[in-house]
Amino acid sequence: MSKIVVVFIWGLFVGYWVLGVGCWVHGLGTHLTVVTQNLRPKIQNLFLKQISNYSFGGIESE
Repeated sequence: MSKIVVVFIWGLFVGYWVLGVGCWVHGLGTHLTVVTQNLRPKIQNLFLKQISNYSFGGIESE
């Protein structure tokens, strides 16, 4: 009887821990996705400006 209770408590503990880690990883992933989505356009704009400055700026000046 006591063995079943211990296994049950361990199962709950492990299940809770796995759920907690899963939620944390999912939250972190969602947070990182939001951050990268917010940063991506800024980085792309910066990158495109650099490319246009190098390619078109060089041609126009000559």
